[in-house]
Amino acid sequence: MSEVSKLLEPNNRALRVRIESVSKDCDREKVRQDLIDSMEHYQGVGLSANQIGIMERVFIMYEDVNTRKILTCFNPNIIETSKEEILIDEGCLTYPGVWLKVKRPIAIKVEFEDEKGEKYEREFQGLTSRIFQHEYDHMEGTDFTQKVSNDTVFFPTHKQRSAYRHAQSIKYYRIKLVRTNNPCYQPQYARMRSICTNEGLSLQL
Repeated sequence: MSEVSKLLEPNNRALRVRIESVSKDCDREKVRQDLIDSMEHYQGVGLSANQIGIMERVFIMYEDVNTRKILTCFNPNIIETSKEEILIDEGCLTYPGVWLKVKRPIAIKVEFEDEKGEKYEREFQGLTSRIFQHEYDHMEGTDFTQKVSNDTVFFPTHKQRSAYRHAQSIKYYRIKLVRTNNPCYQPQYARMRSICTNEGLSLQL
């Protein structure tokens, strides 16, 4: 097991850079293992390389959150998206405790390479599709805060509110700040958590 890498702060400029491709001298096996160890440590369902300071076009994700089958995607690309979209709450490891309503296509057709350089073309739908799209955003130098479809944001702590304000200009959104110990918001919090059925997973991507 490799050393767990620290997540970059939301305001780090490395997260705003589009990563074109994997470098020729990239040690794919090592990068993959670093991502796996870090994702499992932070209890996410997906993690992009630039979130931990590795500027390579690659992310990992659970293809199935129930079995925790890991999918490694080098040089990912989205080929097609469905016209039908769905709006659900989404979180991100870069913004712990922040939840936003994001509308995304239900189904996608993608292409990517594995750690051995073998190319794949796959179709995903549902939660797998959403995780892929979320991680793909990171590769493009953006994230879910720039794709908000609703003005409700979930902030459990002052530290997390500050981190979000520091990372994004929120003048475009009307922000609702709440705390986890407020019973009025417990149903909302439970609904967010219920998206991911596996115990121990936070659906932070």
